[in-house]
Amino acid sequence: AVFFLTCEVLAACPEISLMTVLLLFFYTAHPGAGKNTLKDWLHPVTALAGLVMMSLGLSALQLYPTFKMIQLSSRSGGLPFEVHSIWSMKFESLPFILMSHDFSDHLYGGRGSFQFLESFYMGIFAVIFLCLGILFLRNRSIRFWMVVFFVGIFFALGSRNPVYHYFFNWLPLMNLFRYPEKFYYLSAFALIFLTGFSMDAVTRETIKKKIHFKPVIVVLLLVFAVVSLAALNNSELSPYLTFFLLLIFGLLYLMFYFEKLGEAKFKCLLLILILFDLISHGYRIIPMIDKEFFEKEPALAKEIKKDKDPSRVYTGRIQNRPNKFEFTNGPSYFSVTLAAKDYLSPFMGMIYGVEHPDSVPGVALELSDHRLWREILTRSDPERRRRILARSNVKYWVDIDTLSSYRDDFPIILPDRLKVFEDALPRAFLVNKARFGREPQLLNTYYSEAFDPLEEVLLSEKVEWKEEENFAGTVQDIQYSPNRVTLQTVQSGEGFLVLLDSYYPGWHVEVDGEEGHILQANHFFRAVQLAPGRHTIEFHYMPDSFKKGLAITSATFLLIILGAVWARRKKTNLLFKAPDLRTGNVNSKI
Repeated sequence: AVFFLTCEVLAACPEISLMTVLLLFFYTAHPGAGKNTLKDWLHPVTALAGLVMMSLGLSALQLYPTFKMIQLSSRSGGLPFEVHSIWSMKFESLPFILMSHDFSDHLYGGRGSFQFLESFYMGIFAVIFLCLGILFLRNRSIRFWMVVFFVGIFFALGSRNPVYHYFFNWLPLMNLFRYPEKFYYLSAFALIFLTGFSMDAVTRETIKKKIHFKPVIVVLLLVFAVVSLAALNNSELSPYLTFFLLLIFGLLYLMFYFEKLGEAKFKCLLLILILFDLISHGYRIIPMIDKEFFEKEPALAKEIKKDKDPSRVYTGRIQNRPNKFEFTNGPSYFSVTLAAKDYLSPFMGMIYGVEHPDSVPGVALELSDHRLWREILTRSDPERRRRILARSNVKYWVDIDTLSSYRDDFPIILPDRLKVFEDALPRAFLVNKARFGREPQLLNTYYSEAFDPLEEVLLSEKVEWKEEENFAGTVQDIQYSPNRVTLQTVQSGEGFLVLLDSYYPGWHVEVDGEEGHILQANHFFRAVQLAPGRHTIEFHYMPDSFKKGLAITSATFLLIILGAVWARRKKTNLLFKAPDLRTGNVNSKI
């Protein structure tokens, strides 16, 4: 249990892990069979608390650094309601609980990512047993999961729920998470358990003849009617397979009711139908896009990677208001996914080793206000935008307003759409002059036309150095490897190495094998003070939070091993002292 919960904590969204734990708690704590005393209730709740604590301890290797990172990000103050609720479940998505999307044309259909969840479909049998569960509400487990299902839908509607914003303001942690559609996972979990509990209840009560077959047939007819109406109102939905499954289920149930089919065979056939339903509707989801789509490198990436000097790429507008999520108005079948690849949008471009100034919000340039760079870019005039990009080591610009050519039935981008900024700053360079100031006011100076970043660096803290008139220095080599940057430099006097990579806690520097100090340069970047001569500068990333997280994870793992050994020895000792039931004497052997 610890292992599986740890896997979910490490792999899933934080909201999903939190929902899982809350579900476990409420299901454990709700009144059930055998919970007659406080001790009966307290024992499983305490065990669950221990399970959660051990899982958090094992996950500390990732959780603690993430916690420290959130404290430095805009998430520490929470998200505004408008950002939190971007992806709220649409009312028109509710029919997709009955029938799945057709994902066969996902790549070329233009749907893109206009909803957070691609599929709400858990199978038509989940819906059938949800409805049949109403006949057995006296069953506490069915009643519990029925409530969970509707609670999930209630919260998943998000901004489309008129009272949701009150919960957003009242409930703790809500403003740290996004998006409301994730609450549908509660409903998905509930449908799984409702299918099991309701199936058992239907078969048990049918065998005892406590229910007539008529209510079951009425439920099937109601589901049939709702599916028909949903299909008539939405051309994306195809109801024929669903009708077929409803018919087969009805026939199987009648055979079971009139004892022409045994309980075991009925359940086995029902499970086969459930499996067939889920596979036939869901096989296109994994994967919706074939891996070959990603393996084939786009033309722009090939062109950019011919340049061996490290530089960044900007995909967006300069003359008009920048918006990285809007692409050109091409044919309707030119999907967002295709555009993202051909235009090398930030998240898609990363797959092909292309770097962007705004690739990962919060890490690309700065963390404490990761929207600052884009806000400045958006508010600036076109000429200043171009200067901001050039001073962010952006050498290449992909203009998203123009299409080059057409390939078969959809447009593509060719290398002639790629613009080059010849005055872009190199990734690393040496300067002899420095100026000190307050953050973030330094940015006004850094982006002004009068300032020359190749002659002077803007620092956030004072240092002592000797300014020289005839200073000369070059960066002879720069090499990147995971969590490490190595540079070779030579200079005639004292100066500063400026590296246009993000200034972020956790980075350390060694100069000629000795520990150095990283300065915050030009608000977003790093600088290191150097003496005259040749130097080898090595930046490496190792945050203290990772070390502390590793210590917590190691201690928890050791505690679990020792606890398991102790529990096993205790059990063994009890077995050795077990009395002989024939004589009453204590055995010395098992």
